Amino acid sequence: MTKIGSRAFASCEQLKSVTLPESLVVLGSYAFAGCTALTDIELPDRLEVLNKGTFEGTTVLEEVGLPYGLRRIGMECFKDCTSLTTLYYFSKRGISDVMTTDRDLREDVLPTLVDYIGVGAFENCAVLTRMDVPYGVTSIAARAFAGCSSLRHVALHNRVREIGKGRSAAVLRSTASAFLGAARPSAKAPSPPRRRSSQRRSPRRQPFSGRADRSGDRQRQRATAWSAA
Repeated sequence: MTKIGSRAFASCEQLKSVTLPESLVVLGSYAFAGCTALTDIELPDRLEVLNKGTFEGTTVLEEVGLPYGLRRIGMECFKDCTSLTTLYYFSKRGISDVMTTDRDLREDVLPTLVDYIGVGAFENCAVLTRMDVPYGVTSIAARAFAGCSSLRHVALHNRVREIGKGRSAAVLRSTASAFLGAARPSAKAPSPPRRRSSQRRSPRRQPFSGRADRSGDRQRQRATAWSAA
């Protein structure tokens, strides 16, 4: 089997576990939407695209094992997955076409080949705490992380050029641990501290009062008279 059609298991409220064949390459839109008893799922390695709303409303889904070669996370793919805490994949060993999955090398982040995160992809994932944006992603769509009220760590890179407007952007900007390049919010550079001059200041001149110092004049007159005598 290579394809599971749109809404194939949508609203199967008693579905608790799923084992998918390694031959699967297409998972249709809303395939597992509304499966309110599904707690975890591991997707096969040949799957490269998660379509629109694949797991939308799967409210008790906690862990998702993503394919190593995943490239696109579609619009509202994990929307309203209110229990989702962990997204992970297994690294591979080997060279080119002979690479094999190493199940001892689990990475609790999005796969490195992901280059697209759609509108509202993780909207209302209320207990998701961490997001490391893969290097291939250069634009984060609107509402991608809106409603992720527990998000505490966001790692971005200097290839991110655009962050969608609205609540998603606000969430990212308030929690990001690494904003680089164009994605970094503008901030006014602090002014350098003033250096104290090593030169002494000249004493302040007193303003002219308009009165002559008569006592000084008298003393000078006396001295002149004494020398004349």
